Amino acid sequence: MKELKKADFARLDLARIRTGNPNYDSRLRAFILYCKENNLSQGIHSLNAYMNEKTISVSTKRLTKTAVKKALEKFLENDPTALENALQALEEVRPGKKQNIAINPDEIFTGEEVDKVLDFCNSSNPGNKFNTDPDKYKKLALIIWTLYYTGLRISELTGIRLSKIKVNDIATIHILGKGRRERKIFLPSGKVEEIKNLFQSKKFLFENRTGNKYDERNLRRELEKVFYNVIPGKNFHPHILRHSFATQKLKEGKSIKAISEYLGHSSTAVTEDLYIHDILSYGDLF
Repeated sequence: MKELKKADFARLDLARIRTGNPNYDSRLRAFILYCKENNLSQGIHSLNAYMNEKTISVSTKRLTKTAVKKALEKFLENDPTALENALQALEEVRPGKKQNIAINPDEIFTGEEVDKVLDFCNSSNPGNKFNTDPDKYKKLALIIWTLYYTGLRISELTGIRLSKIKVNDIATIHILGKGRRERKIFLPSGKVEEIKNLFQSKKFLFENRTGNKYDERNLRRELEKVFYNVIPGKNFHPHILRHSFATQKLKEGKSIKAISEYLGHSSTAVTEDLYIHDILSYGDLF
């Protein structure tokens, strides 16, 4: 076989290669689609162009580079010289520096703060003549409780269907999350019944008064009002409750792998980058 001096990936026909890892194969397909959409051959220059795309995260770029490497190793396993040349060319590809995505610990809500918000909701009356739902704040309390104690994304919470819930001693809920990754989360069966009764659930666990799932934007706005009312000096976004859940589980000594899988992260690296704050203190040094 002719040596691949510049790792001519077009000759490799990436569409036919299977690495055996679904994550790598998915990234290969995405790179192939990128090349087609931009009328590019599957060459090293195309890979460099892909790495310079601002809309693609650094972690995705790195995963794509690894996927291409695995494809090269698969395709050229019987030609070590060509493989060495191809891998040397691949080393020239730079995904860029990784952004710091770590969550600021000061943004996290403590259990005491969440309890304070829940107490406010459970003791409040809507107090608005234009509001037709007397249970508005009790419903918000159950939504907040569920977000905090499950780490669900708000889109996942609003999309829970009753058909995806299995109730025994505990309730097991099947979630189809980001990247269409499936996972299970758990709730006390009594809490599920409480939610169903209050929301009069028929199709979705959390339904509005018209029997449809909540509009995420409107729900987010209502949650913001509650949190800013109770804890005015702290920024709020529903996703912070997810971060708070993960941070609490880390403090309790749960493993990164277990937390990552429960949250539906694509890898443990994402979980580590978000929640691990390893800084040497004076006491560590002297």
